[in-house]
Amino acid sequence: GHAFANDARPAHVAQAAETAHARAQAFLEAHIS
Repeated sequence: GHAFANDARPAHVAQAAETAHARAQAFLEAHIS
């Protein structure tokens, strides 16, 4: 799952969440206008 992005859960991994957010944002900016 995506628990790495949920800072309220023990499985949270800040660096992974930041990387995933940046990649998702870059993808959306490139493909949605």
